[in-house]
Amino acid sequence: MRHLNFSSVNGFVLSNNMSVNQIGGSVESALKGNYTINVKEILSEAWQSTKKSRVSINIAVFLTLILGMTISYVLSSSVGGIEAVLNDPEAGMVLKIIVTVFLAPFIAGVEMLGVLHAVKMKTQYSLIFSFLNRASWVALCALMTSLLISIGFQLFVIPGIFLAVVLSVTLPLIIEKKMKPAEAIVLSVKALRFKWLPILAIYSGLFFILTLSLMP
Repeated sequence: MRHLNFSSVNGFVLSNNMSVNQIGGSVESALKGNYTINVKEILSEAWQSTKKSRVSINIAVFLTLILGMTISYVLSSSVGGIEAVLNDPEAGMVLKIIVTVFLAPFIAGVEMLGVLHAVKMKTQYSLIFSFLNRASWVALCALMTSLLISIGFQLFVIPGIFLAVVLSVTLPLIIEKKMKPAEAIVLSVKALRFKWLPILAIYSGLFFILTLSLMP
């Protein structure tokens, strides 16, 4: 893979081995809730960034979807097809776990692609393949957060939504901060619990923007 070299931009550095290091911001401030979120401004900036980086983001998302569909097809075919999986809850659960483990590093790559675009760094869609050296930690973290969110939704809808929001930055923390899964989960919950409602509004808006960006 071709290596990229970038200088520091808005607190991040992407080095020639595709590692990401934060050089700005304060974890301590985030843990105390000392930050503000302007939903309108963030969504406006996200829309502008998405338009500028539409091709690379679309390709990255498309490749991730293709990978997910391929592994799902191969695994379901090995147990009798998709209908057999749908009729067997245990097989469906195993398939979900395997797909989660397999796709987690690529989803993390898509998330980092968005982060780097947000800080005005020019990137390539191939970035989604650049963090496989952290694949085991990313996959484990994805399984842990998926389990916690599932438990939240089983208890009640609101806890599930809350956990989905406050656990949403765990994968970037695994990559950017070199954290272990438990550390990333704890930090994500502590940092985002103060602003989870505006963050939910942002994610809802970003989902809408992503949907629009994928349209021809």
